Amino acid sequence: MKTEEARAKPLSIPVRMRSLAVVQRRRRRWTIVLGALVVAFIAVALLLPPSVPVTQLATTTVRDEAAGTGFVRAKVAIGVGAKINGVVLKTYVDQGDSVKKGQIMAELQNEDVQSQIGQAVNLAQAQQAAHKSTQANLSANRARLQASITAVARSQAGLQLAEINYQRAKSLYESGVWAKDAFDTAETAYLQAKEDLRNAQALQRSAEDEVRASVADVAAAEKNAAGSEAGVRLQRANLQYTVVTSPVDGYVVTRDLEEGATVVPGLSIFTIAAQSSPIWISANIDEREIDGLRVGQRAIITLRSAPNRKLPGVVARIQKEADPVTEEVLVDVAFTQQLSDLKLNETAEVFIIKSEKAAAKVLPRTAIISGREKPMVWVVANGRLQSRTVSLGVSDKRGLVEIVNGIADSDKVLVQPSAIAIPLTPGKRVRSSLVRTATSE
Repeated sequence: MKTEEARAKPLSIPVRMRSLAVVQRRRRRWTIVLGALVVAFIAVALLLPPSVPVTQLATTTVRDEAAGTGFVRAKVAIGVGAKINGVVLKTYVDQGDSVKKGQIMAELQNEDVQSQIGQAVNLAQAQQAAHKSTQANLSANRARLQASITAVARSQAGLQLAEINYQRAKSLYESGVWAKDAFDTAETAYLQAKEDLRNAQALQRSAEDEVRASVADVAAAEKNAAGSEAGVRLQRANLQYTVVTSPVDGYVVTRDLEEGATVVPGLSIFTIAAQSSPIWISANIDEREIDGLRVGQRAIITLRSAPNRKLPGVVARIQKEADPVTEEVLVDVAFTQQLSDLKLNETAEVFIIKSEKAAAKVLPRTAIISGREKPMVWVVANGRLQSRTVSLGVSDKRGLVEIVNGIADSDKVLVQPSAIAIPLTPGKRVRSSLVRTATSE
């Protein structure tokens, strides 16, 4: 009982004060220890040099490329349409079909053309009949002209004889040998012969006029007959034009009209790409990447429909004029292999290889500092910074630059000097931390 009572009694004041003092002494010791550790950590941090990320030369293939986006185009895209007005009766090919030269692609309604052919034939027959009639008239008029010429000749001979008789009768009458009646008869015959000649000559002139008119009529009839024959040929050609054929071997890019549509000359029913025509990508290249671009350079083409498929190409043409708004130049990159599944106007990307080097020693472009004279890099050697001038080679779009000379494979190069907060000076002590950079293709 006494023991339990003793336990139940509270501690005396001196005992509680001694316990509190012990706790306070322990807290002070821990505070001192922690403070000492913090001071030691700060001292170590201040004494150690700063850490900087570094990398080393890597070996890979680098390419100086010009990239752009464009569309699949055919160098020669041919619009195939009708040469006459009409209505599409039937189509025999569709988009994507291959066609041969001369193959029938569509037909137009031809009832009107058949009717026009009949009318042209009837007109031609009438003109031929008119031509024959004018030729007959010309022959008759030429015969009359010949008869009038003969009559003039006879009248001239009769006039000569009448004039001789008249002069003889006049002489005899004046000498008193002939009577006046005989002289009057000779004179009347002479005057009549003159009148007959004038009449014959008038008839000849009239016949000549009729011949000239007949010749003109024949010429006009011949022209009309030829025109009517040409009309027949035209209508028969129009009948042929109701059949639309392919002008070349190729394939149908688009079918622009459907059956029942009205067509006029110049309006395409189909658009075809000639088989012999190259297919290329018309790509827009930024002006800043044009330097060093040449016809014949190798290219890689990626179609939007097959982004993982790399197709070989070659620069076929470089436009001489840039677009002042987009600041781009149009470059045509031709496929170097035959492809049957190309779709015209499909979007594509091209990567033109202006220069390329395998097994090149490279650094990230961020490691290069543009110096006043030559580019340079910062190197960590024996724990201290050193600046080295370097010679650069090919650079690519992955941010890699070829280092031709200036540093060794084992040198530790600052990855991005511009991102380091501390001032960079030659001889400054630093600690290097090796990091990996993206150099794989």
